[in-house]
Amino acid sequence: MSRSHCFGKSIQQIAAEESVGRDDVTESHLTEWARRFDPDCELIRPDMSDGDAILFDGRLWHGSDNTNRRGVRTALLLQYASPETPIRIPDPSVLEWPFQFQQRPRPACIMVSGTNSATVNRMVAPPSRALRGRGTMAQWIRQLDLPLEGDGAVGWKPYSIFHSPTPTLSDLSCHVSVLEPGRSPHPPHQHDHEEVLIMLSGEAGLVIVNAKTGKEETSIVRRGDLVYYPAKMPHTIRNDAAEPTTYLMFKWRELSRSRGDALGLELHRANGGLGTAMATGLVAARGFSAQPVLHGPTRYLRALHCHRSILQPGGSYDPHADPYDVAIIVLKGTVETLGERLGPDAVIFYGAGLEHGMQNPGDEPAEYLVFEFHGIRGRSPVIQFWRRALRATIRRAPGVRSLQRRLSSKRKGH
Repeated sequence: MSRSHCFGKSIQQIAAEESVGRDDVTESHLTEWARRFDPDCELIRPDMSDGDAILFDGRLWHGSDNTNRRGVRTALLLQYASPETPIRIPDPSVLEWPFQFQQRPRPACIMVSGTNSATVNRMVAPPSRALRGRGTMAQWIRQLDLPLEGDGAVGWKPYSIFHSPTPTLSDLSCHVSVLEPGRSPHPPHQHDHEEVLIMLSGEAGLVIVNAKTGKEETSIVRRGDLVYYPAKMPHTIRNDAAEPTTYLMFKWRELSRSRGDALGLELHRANGGLGTAMATGLVAARGFSAQPVLHGPTRYLRALHCHRSILQPGGSYDPHADPYDVAIIVLKGTVETLGERLGPDAVIFYGAGLEHGMQNPGDEPAEYLVFEFHGIRGRSPVIQFWRRALRATIRRAPGVRSLQRRLSSKRKGH
């Protein structure tokens, strides 16, 4: 709607004042309401096709339709603002006026030009060369606020956190689920994905079907316990307790497979945390300690690694980039990473090649689980970068071309 950026009101606010729902707003409504502000405004439909771009003031009343006869329309939306303007993620559960926004996590913003002296937004560096062109998820942060709302009628309610290719995996997803007392999300089933389940609250029974006997075997798990399910293993989870239980899952698969032996079912208990007896010298020296939980190849990974860490108040480690994907679940205390301060039940993801660090700004130790996904889909982006640089250096070295010609002439006799 032309000139509507000068009205001072959004179309959602006007619709709310007129008691018209978002699905009931028509073009006649739009034109009538707009011309109350400016009689010369009109509804414009830019002629656009594949690959075209349009730049406009976000305060304009705007929308879009898929006018294709069939198929899904895909578009890329880029939002821009000045550095002092707070950028927040809209609450997807509130689509009517007044708008509501999530204060955490703050979305990552990239500086296009100029400088930034404001602190209202989370500024990050542009993606590294190692991650460009891969169409993958480089980072993700989500602060969960337990308890989450369940679904008493269905008995199970999942909340998606992310689902995307990553620098090392073709498909990785993460979700958190609330399971009501006396319920199970599904009968024992099997699939091609590998999974890790981490208990966040309550108590539940992990049900595994024994491959030899065909009988179900149940293990009780509580907060901080975790289990790794290999692909094709029949399993489910059941809540036989009196209160709802909440658990988080990572789920992945890959087109190619690793060779050799792979990890089987792995169940690990929290056992009250790392304990005071663990690595006391290291804690005193660096404010950090780690305890290995599991490590080994899987069907889709060169290695799946997990360890439990404690970061003491004031402790930190310097920014660095890993050649593998990393996921972190905060169990206790407070951590700060990528410009965000996070507490218990926060989910953090660093894609391979992304520089990241962490510190504990709180006054109590922070405890968290770390998962490393060492992919088999070629080499890591960091290694690929250095291999290309080394090859370019070698090709430019004196004598290399003449040696290549001599080797080529000898191969012709084959």
